[in-house]
Amino acid sequence: MVTETNPYYWDCECKTDYQHKKTDTLYCVKCNSYEDDQPDSRVNELLALKNICPDCSGTGIPLSWLEHLLSSSPAIVALVDEEGKPDK
Repeated sequence: MVTETNPYYWDCECKTDYQHKKTDTLYCVKCNSYEDDQPDSRVNELLALKNICPDCSGTGIPLSWLEHLLSSSPAIVALVDEEGKPDK
């Protein structure tokens, strides 16, 4: 099974509020995670965030960015396998 990820966001180890925009931060002070050690965010989870929080206030992810980055353009997503490795 292939999962689409977005190279502009990363997931930390937190149980909630774990998606971070790479241009905003590369370190999570809550769980002590660094972007280099963590996977890119999954597109389906970013879309779920958009549905849960339509204005994205308090998340650090502006709706305009989310809509732009989650468009159907193949340049903004990467395909990974179940282990999070790039799918060739």
